Amino acid sequence: MSIRLLLTAIVFSFILQSANISLAAQAKPIQITGLVIDARGLGLERTMSPTIIDRYGFALTLSSNESNVMTNQTSIEYYTNETFKDIISGNSCAGSNYLTIRAIGVENERKNPVVAIFDAERITRTPGMQEIFTQGRIVFIQ
Repeated sequence: MSIRLLLTAIVFSFILQSANISLAAQAKPIQITGLVIDARGLGLERTMSPTIIDRYGFALTLSSNESNVMTNQTSIEYYTNETFKDIISGNSCAGSNYLTIRAIGVENERKNPVVAIFDAERITRTPGMQEIFTQGRIVFIQ
């Protein structure tokens, strides 16, 4: 049985090489265009400079020299359930290929969304997120 599996692998490898196909070359990285924080039902209030914080109260920063607050608040948008379709259709500052994170609470007079530790790590480790924060391509759903 193991010889048959080995032969199958060799044949498959030969086919890929002869067709000049690389499995790694086929996988293209997905460029994230924005961040959507879903805070429906949590009473999130609008503010000029919201800060996304993790469950332990730490503000999300993307590098040691970045500010805790997003630098371009003019692009930050707030949506309600009624206008959620604008986000889905890509008609928001988050673009059409956004990362969606569900907030687990709000703090600081209900102006800062709180995200789970796992989600905070997803935000900070996603390629291109520093640019998204700098440009303020973040949408909050109230």
